[in-house]
Amino acid sequence: MKTYLASLVLFFALLSVVSVPSQAANERTGKWIRIKKVWELDSQRVAEFAVSEHNRLSGENLLYVKIYRGYIDGLYWKLFVQATDNGKARRYETLVKDVPETNSRALLYFKAST
Repeated sequence: MKTYLASLVLFFALLSVVSVPSQAANERTGKWIRIKKVWELDSQRVAEFAVSEHNRLSGENLLYVKIYRGYIDGLYWKLFVQATDNGKARRYETLVKDVPETNSRALLYFKAST
């Protein structure tokens, strides 16, 4: 019985460690990790969100073309996207944060890239 009880206590202790997300994973580490496959769906969705949110906030009408480079640091996405402005292709740098508490994203900045 003692062995069973000790095993049960150990099991629940390990379960609580595994199931509680690390606070550090939600914070920026200061080390941007390059996204090697920027064409994958998650990166595309974040890039499309950035352009659409920029349009909503600025009143512009940019059309998303593609993401050509991206980095991730915790919940932060630094993306370099191409969008057309009145038919002219331009490049932009954007920073987006995932907000897990509300299952949403926030556009932190969107600016012309050099």
